[in-house]
Amino acid sequence: MTTPDTASTVAAATIQRAKSSPFGSVLADTMSLAWYRDGAWTPAGLVPTGPLPIHPAAHALHYGSECFEGFKAYRHADGSVQIFRLDRHVARLQQSARALMLPEPDAAQVSSMVISLVDRVRDIVPEAPGSLYLRPLLFGTMPNIGAAAQPSNEACLVVLASPVWDYFAGGMKPLKILVEEQAQRCAPHLGRVKTGGNYAAAMGPTLAARREHGVDQVLFCPGGEVQETGAANFILLRPGRLLTRGLALIPAMATVILFGERATTNLLVLSQVVLSLQLPFAVIPLVWFCGRRGLMGDLKAPLLLQAAGWICASVIVLINLSLLSAVLRGV
Repeated sequence: MTTPDTASTVAAATIQRAKSSPFGSVLADTMSLAWYRDGAWTPAGLVPTGPLPIHPAAHALHYGSECFEGFKAYRHADGSVQIFRLDRHVARLQQSARALMLPEPDAAQVSSMVISLVDRVRDIVPEAPGSLYLRPLLFGTMPNIGAAAQPSNEACLVVLASPVWDYFAGGMKPLKILVEEQAQRCAPHLGRVKTGGNYAAAMGPTLAARREHGVDQVLFCPGGEVQETGAANFILLRPGRLLTRGLALIPAMATVILFGERATTNLLVLSQVVLSLQLPFAVIPLVWFCGRRGLMGDLKAPLLLQAAGWICASVIVLINLSLLSAVLRGV
């Protein structure tokens, strides 16, 4: 029989192990699970974290019908645990499901699955700056290897939890970013869909840049149109200005960029901080970020810029622009 003291010891050991392990590699021992069969979702349940019974002909394995979300729960000073913008992340999961023609889960059910899981594993939510990373995953399970043009009529929804700290190895430090002017992060119409295929597509260019130039991430700017890195949205900071993508000015870009809830909030918070400190910053749209002559040709002073990226699973980080000097020739 597990006693409160034993449970506390196990939780402390789990947190300590997660602190010294790669981001997301230590999972809670419980997950939330539901299935879509015969036109309806089964009641969700909390089960031990472990392998799922998936047929090798499952639709997701062959035709990529899979999407997910990533957000966090935070422990506050009073001991309470708060989930960051759960409703908005659930809405984005539903958006992804519709785009991939997956059975769309009910928002109330997804929210309940997340909340019940957080309540069950609240003992392993770290104190700040740690947090509990939450990963709802939805994928098609219909066993049919001839359904390339047919949506899956069966699906699985699972929610995983992982105590985490820094996303990038080495902790908080400036990142090195390579500007990629040709390759795209993903297919344009899938930019706002949080699906594994987008990350897999960005992996090749990112690993090649890491191997050849020693960078942390690649900023995709095909034809000079800034998109984002493989793991983050992107802004530029200049004395008196905060530059970010003007999606309203270029509607087509709204389908290319996964503009996350953390990104939206961070931009709002950053603007509020600037206003509260009465700093001379203004928010202006970043319409043309990079071209063959480098960063923002009209600025003429790229080395005076600072850059920042935010990651749904992580934090705002500064980006080291010194590595960009190779692509700034002629500016």
